[in-house]
Amino acid sequence: MAHPFIERTVLALWSTVSPARLSFASWDDDDLAVVYDKVTGDTHLIESSAIEILRVIEKYPASAEAIAQELAELFSADDQDKLPQFISASLLQLRDLGLVTDTPV
Repeated sequence: MAHPFIERTVLALWSTVSPARLSFASWDDDDLAVVYDKVTGDTHLIESSAIEILRVIEKYPASAEAIAQELAELFSADDQDKLPQFISASLLQLRDLGLVTDTPV
């Protein structure tokens, strides 16, 4: 049985609030990244791997499954089974910050 928050994220298409609205930066030697929202003036400190999710969905709305497929090569074989949970948790965090939106399918 899937975890409830995974089910909520799987049944939606995810997109950034607006690609022009967000600026983000990450560094190769750091596990954290920053996202600046030009509309609200808020700066958010997030995991640098969450930036990769933003990069995927700023191009086109995508399901959590499509995001996981796109990012699978960035994760080790040992972490592949944790990828759906990570994607789901990251999407919910990004939504709570007001950086992404979800549309039920």
